[in-house]
Amino acid sequence: PPIDFVDKSGQHAGIAADYLSLLEKRLGVKFIPRVSPKFKDMLEKVMQGSLPVGSTISFKKDRAEKLLFTQPFFEVQKVIITRDDSAKITDIKNLYGKTVAIEDGFLTMKLLQEHHPEIKLLPFDSTLTALQKVSWGEADAYVGNQAVADWLKRENQLTNLRIVADAGLGTGPQNFAISKTNPEWAPLRDIIDKTLNAVTLAEHQRIERRWLSGQEESEPDKLELTDEEKRWISENPVIRVGGESNWPPFDRTAENGKWVGITPDYLSLVVNRLGLKVELVTEPSWSEKLELLRDRKLDMMGSMSYTEERAEYLSFTGPYFTSPYVIVTRKAVESISGLKSLNNKTVAMEKDYFLTGKLQKDYKKINLFLVGQTIEALKAVSDGRADAYIGNRAVVAYLMEKE
Repeated sequence: PPIDFVDKSGQHAGIAADYLSLLEKRLGVKFIPRVSPKFKDMLEKVMQGSLPVGSTISFKKDRAEKLLFTQPFFEVQKVIITRDDSAKITDIKNLYGKTVAIEDGFLTMKLLQEHHPEIKLLPFDSTLTALQKVSWGEADAYVGNQAVADWLKRENQLTNLRIVADAGLGTGPQNFAISKTNPEWAPLRDIIDKTLNAVTLAEHQRIERRWLSGQEESEPDKLELTDEEKRWISENPVIRVGGESNWPPFDRTAENGKWVGITPDYLSLVVNRLGLKVELVTEPSWSEKLELLRDRKLDMMGSMSYTEERAEYLSFTGPYFTSPYVIVTRKAVESISGLKSLNNKTVAMEKDYFLTGKLQKDYKKINLFLVGQTIEALKAVSDGRADAYIGNRAVVAYLMEKE
């Protein structure tokens, strides 16, 4: 993403999908997506002819022996990405002798092997994995597609990564490629080129705005409620909501007393469209708010993970946000690489949090040091009272930066 991917609903999405949609409308044809787990697998299928067309394949001489390339439908910028705390890097030669995470089989990998053999390449099956390895300190840098990296950094809370320089490898043209195995498919290349030439500047800009800046202009879908739902809203105009006072960026109490963060932003969208009002409760501890929910003195919580125990007295909506869990240690600690390496060590965790319960149940060899809030757990790690903390990456990144 945002160029060529399968979205959460299982649909083909992104810049390539939008151009395919344009081609379908102009030509009166239907393109049927066939998803491969790896780029190399997809490329091989198109070269062998088991798939007639491939998406987002850059031109290369050896590929052209088996493929016909259309003109590019999109050009990507190739950049160098490092961690915020990395030594200053201003061009590709600063990476000589260093480890660069890269996507296996991508054209960028071939270019680095040919023109910069002094760089140690660490290939992975996906851009996300490559970026994560840089974020976690297992590689010095990533070299590749700026649009994809920006998207993945944002979606996966890789907040300690930054673009430091142009990679000096030129732009990356994104083409459609037609298999040469069956000569009957050859005319499709010229047909696609003719259609792409007819795409207007406004159409190009609309697609790029949609996927690169999130500025697609659209009205929200009309909300269709049943008579029963409308009646319930009229009978329950005020909802008592439990919010966290210090769990940023999801929810916290600002200096002016206002409840702010990702959770209240989503909830505001919901209640405004439904005509509801919120009675907010933030002061009690997390454990106390759970008791208020059990006693029906609160109607709902703003941010909570599903567990079977909670489902006995709570109904859960679908998720409005997902974020990975990470292990946090002091910088001097290098021996912790996963959950098993935490056996017999002390891990600071929040009392009654979802993940705390999972550790208590499934990882009994880990010694838990229970605290009231996430910031207390991080401080316990920082000052040596605990060896590690496990929690939500978005929250961890925010609190480490602010505190």
